[in-house]
Formats: sequence, structure tokens, C-alpha cells
Amino acid sequence: MGKIIPLVYPILRGLPDHAIYTAGLVSEIYRNNWISNQYIHMTCNKNFKERKCLGFDFFVDYQKCPYYLMGQIPGSILQGIEKSSLWILLQDCLDNNYFVQLFLDESKLDNRQFTGAQRMKVHNNCLYGYDNEKVYLGYFNKHGKYEYGSIFKESFLKYLVVNDSAPFIIAKQIENNTYKINLRYIRDSLEDYCASVDLAVKNDYPIKDTASPYKAFGIEVYKYAAWYYKSLTKEELPLDIRPLFMLEERFSCMLQRVSNISKLLHINLSYFLKQYEELLRKQQISKNLLLKYFCTQDEKCLYTISDNLLEMADKEYSVLKSMLKEF
Repeated sequence: MGKIIPLVYPILRGLPDHAIYTAGLVSEIYRNNWISNQYIHMTCNKNFKERKCLGFDFFVDYQKCPYYLMGQIPGSILQGIEKSSLWILLQDCLDNNYFVQLFLDESKLDNRQFTGAQRMKVHNNCLYGYDNEKVYLGYFNKHGKYEYGSIFKESFLKYLVVNDSAPFIIAKQIENNTYKINLRYIRDSLEDYCASVDLAVKNDYPIKDTASPYKAFGIEVYKYAAWYYKSLTKEELPLDIRPLFMLEERFSCMLQRVSNISKLLHINLSYFLKQYEELLRKQQISKNLLLKYFCTQDEKCLYTISDNLLEMADKEYSVLKSMLKEF
């Protein structure tokens, strides 16, 4: 007895949501369409000093993904249910082809980001299968790399966390042959990106009570990211490598997007592809400088990263403004 939901290795792995939901799009065509239309917008906290977190992220809503049927079972309902009954519910989800984003106390699990922590550390995991003895999960390992693995069902249920902040989010891929790469939507999104439009206001997108209401969007995010890295030692902020890692993912998405636009419109956009390849190289230099800072604590690395981010902002703005005249 058992069930395994087929997943691919995620293209985007900067944060759990992106890894989980790009992994569930097993159709290459579906992934290409979704990534081409999305992953344009960046956002971060303007008040990162007060929040002690830059909060760098893509601005994307998976609930609107046309290739998913999604739902959420609130943790407030789940927390009063016995673990054995929760397991029956999870089995039913998997048997009906839903994978489940849920939360585990990783401090007690092996090879996890928070393995060995002195107190409970709750983190997102993706439940995608089970058999008679084990459950199968997608998660970030102790090195911060996303991987797939299994643990015994007893351990899974013991360290499963359900509460107001830890619901079950279920999703399964569905067929949709009408959703395509949308050039008008991409163009409008790139215009908003260049103008740093407040997308939460424009789209009437609710900001959670636990999140900062002071958000930067688009090109403006580079300025705050540059400020964050320059402020790290002065403000005693926690060092976060994810912004640079996710910026690399965004440039990869832009390369895919520009290539698709070129093919769809039968126009030569090779110049702009080369410009994004240069931006990607600049980002990789910055990421390597951050690794050097880890080892040497040389603050000059952080100042160079900050300068690089500001240069990337100017360059990408210029590239996009020129490219938008082409389609």
C-alpha cells in the first residue's frame, strides 16, 4: 500500500514555496508558460533594520496558478485532531493526487536546516508520498540544498506541527491548455517593474499581519538590498545569502523569458540575452564575494556587493527600457 506523487527537481529553490510549487509542475510546457509570465517582480522590506530581515522574495501568488487546484485546511481546525486521524486525512490527500505543504519541527530530524537546534524550529516540508513504513518529503538539507528523502511515519507524526501558523496546503496539477505565454502581461509587468510600482496596492493584495507593510518593489529593491549588505556589520543584522541566490534565479528566468519572446515574435533579441548573461555573471561574482566574507569577515566584500547591486540596477533598467521598444 502506498502512493507517490510525481515531482520534478525544482527550478526555483530560494524559498520553500517556490521549490514546492515549481516541483509540482511536471509538464515542461506548463512550467515554461508559468515561469515566462511570472518571476518578474521582486519585493523586500524597506524597514529591514527594524525587522532584522531584508525579506527579499519574488512577488508571485501560487493560488492563481492556472495549472494547480489548491486548497488550505486551517491549522486552527487541525490542531484539535489526533495524529492518527491527521494521518488518515493526509493519506486521502495523497491518494487523490494532492501533495501537501506542511510543517515539521526540524530540530529533531536529521540532515535539515535546523537539525540540532536547542529549541523547536518549524519549517515547511512537502509531503508527496508514503508506503507501509515511510513518508516521502521534499525539504532543505543541512547545507540549504533542496532534496527529496524519506523518514519513518512514526517520526513524521511525532514532529508534525499544526497550529494557526501551520496549516495543510494541498495542491495537484490539473490540465489547462488555454493558458499561454502572455506577451501583453509580460510587457505590463516589466513596465511596472521598471517603475517600482507598489503591486500590493495595485492588485489589492493583502499583506499578512505578521509581514512588514513597508515593501519595495521592482528596480527599487536593488537599492534596499545594497543598503542591507552595506549595513550588515554596523546594524548587527543576520547575514542572509538568499537575496543573491534568488537574484540568480530571477536572471535565469529572464533569460528564459527573453528567449521565448524572441521565438514567439520571430525577432532577434540576442543583444538583450547577452546583457542578461552579463548581469548573471555580475551576480555570481557578488555571491562568491559573500562566500569570501563568510571565511574572512573582510567588510570590503560587502561594500563591493553593495556597489555591484547598484550597478546591476542601473544596467537592468537601461536594458529593459530598450527591450520594451522591441515588442
